[in-house]
Amino acid sequence: GAPGSGKTTFAQALVDVYVAKNKIIKTIESPRDLMVPEEVVQYSFTYGGHDEVRDILLLSRPDYTIYDEVRNTNDFMLYKDLRLTGIGLVWVIHASNPIDSIQRFVGNIELGIIPQVIDTVIYIEWGIVQEIYTLKLTVKTPSGMMSADLARPVVEVSSFLTDELRYELYSFGEQVVVIPLADIAQQLQN
Repeated sequence: GAPGSGKTTFAQALVDVYVAKNKIIKTIESPRDLMVPEEVVQYSFTYGGHDEVRDILLLSRPDYTIYDEVRNTNDFMLYKDLRLTGIGLVWVIHASNPIDSIQRFVGNIELGIIPQVIDTVIYIEWGIVQEIYTLKLTVKTPSGMMSADLARPVVEVSSFLTDELRYELYSFGEQVVVIPLADIAQQLQN
């Protein structure tokens, strides 16, 4: 969501739920502004860099880590590294719509591993969950293309609630293409 939409408040609520279930929780914040219970350890980049935070989290192996405000390339790389090691990870990122949050990873990490790094996107606006997307990788001919010779790895973005396929991401030449499938369906009807 956008600034002030309730993302950090949602993350704080998740911390409370996990703490109530006796899970080990850590946070990564820059700046540290989450209001969390005492038993939650909060990390920041004030006294250490991304490498030090990565090492500490990999050694301590928390059940869940809340990463508040993924902003720059170092943040994306740290998030990817932690997620691929199996640490439960929730991240907060500014985006004007749900697909934008996924697109911010394009160019920072390889397209083919995006579904392993991001499996679910929860989009919050005005403090309300507006959309939930799930991601998966498949090999197919992208929607709207006719020739089976054009089959390639495709990241499918679907609605969590309806299982409706909403977007496809794939490489075409040197470009990563993001196709909103509602637009293709509308063009086929015309």
